[in-house]
Amino acid sequence: MILEAGLDKLCICIEGADKTCYWLLKEVISRYSHVVDQHRQLCQKNGQKARFKKHLIAAIKSTNNNESLDYYLTLYDRPLSTLPANLTLEAYFSRISDKQARKISPESFQLLKVIGRGGFSKVFLVRKKDSGLLFAMKLMEKDFIRQDGKFRQVMCERKIMEKLDHPFIVKLHYAFQTEHDLSFVMDLCAGGELFYLLHQHGRLTEDAARFYFAEILLGLEYLHDRQIVYRDMKPENVLIDIDGHLKLADFGLSKTLEDGELTNSFCGSPEYMSPEVLINEGHSFPVDFYALGAILFEMITGLPPHYDQDRDTMYRQIV
Repeated sequence: MILEAGLDKLCICIEGADKTCYWLLKEVISRYSHVVDQHRQLCQKNGQKARFKKHLIAAIKSTNNNESLDYYLTLYDRPLSTLPANLTLEAYFSRISDKQARKISPESFQLLKVIGRGGFSKVFLVRKKDSGLLFAMKLMEKDFIRQDGKFRQVMCERKIMEKLDHPFIVKLHYAFQTEHDLSFVMDLCAGGELFYLLHQHGRLTEDAARFYFAEILLGLEYLHDRQIVYRDMKPENVLIDIDGHLKLADFGLSKTLEDGELTNSFCGSPEYMSPEVLINEGHSFPVDFYALGAILFEMITGLPPHYDQDRDTMYRQIV
């Protein structure tokens, strides 16, 4: 375990299957505190000025920016027995004062790398400076949003996401703005998109497809129980967390509807649009189940139903 420059590395032997990431963090903090105390006592005895002060260790991280490992180490109930032997890790020290921690802003986070791009946004892997926890931050430029007429859509997305708390839906943890940008800080899903999983494997086994179908369905039922129609179901918007579970993401097209209310917006991805959206006769919650059925078909066969490279031909086949 690497601490501050100038301090000896810690060697921590993990014995027993009951040790967790939380135990490791506590052990490192305890040993670091002991090492610094010993250094102070020695300097005091020799009439020297202490070189090291105690700093707050917020997290443990890899030495090579392994984001999956770094995220796992912040899940404090997880066992250490799954980690490889002879692993070298390092302490992450809190980089923010108590006063700064009370107000969430861009300075609250360390940007690590770009992990995604959207039509008017970038998604960054970020680390919260005071806690060391990892998140995904969606950064949107205000000027671009205004020019593209998306400001109302973004505000609606934030309002909807603030209400959501479900294991199969990406959670919004923080939202803030600067003069130029809007930012959403959300769950990090280290497994990437369902889209890439399908691209790699072509098709899934029926058992895997059934498992994923059930998780998406539970997420949709949660939304519908709160009068929210999702309207943008596609593999790119279904993320995979570190345990292989799915989470619905991107609520820019979602809308709150009353029972019996219909909406006429032409929206969604062509391969997963339902007939009622295409013929513009008004649609409601069932459009999400149609899109889910299309994804199930794709997971089993490798392509969405009615797929055609010519979009107009695909539309005619859908209706």
